[in-house]
Amino acid sequence: MNITLPTLALRVVSLFAANNDLRTMLNGVFITTASNAAYIVATNGVALGAIKIPGTFEYANFIVPKGIVDRLNSKSPTITLFFNNIMNGEHIFKPIDAKFPDWRRTIPKELSGKVGQFDPQYLNLFSKAAALVKGGLPRIGHNGESGCARVYIGDKFEFLGLLMPVRSTTPEFKEFI
Repeated sequence: MNITLPTLALRVVSLFAANNDLRTMLNGVFITTASNAAYIVATNGVALGAIKIPGTFEYANFIVPKGIVDRLNSKSPTITLFFNNIMNGEHIFKPIDAKFPDWRRTIPKELSGKVGQFDPQYLNLFSKAAALVKGGLPRIGHNGESGCARVYIGDKFEFLGLLMPVRSTTPEFKEFI
């Protein structure tokens, strides 16, 4: 059994995977399928990127290590993933043996529109993703300080980004002049 996906979609989503996190399931790109689509998802626990690829797919649920996705040939438009082993040139490996978090539960049904504060390093992930798909600047659907914001990039893929705000207090400013 195998699945063929756009290489660029895997590379875009891999930006959101953690690096050397103790929660091993976050150190890769999760691929799950439904009868009418495949979902490519990654999160570092603060920012999440997901792409929906419409099509007919056999059932699959596995996590590709981030290091493997990072080494994919970016010139190839698609890659075929073979279950239990994924072959890309010389790269043959087993998926990460862990359960990926229920990412669908984190998607806010409504947005408050209240502005939240965000860590610039995570905002930068969305800028990099937008640059890869030539989507311009990321657009943020704000949800205040207690709910995650939705982030949109370009129209090349059906992309969903989520970003947790940082809780901040307004610093006391002393008179400057």
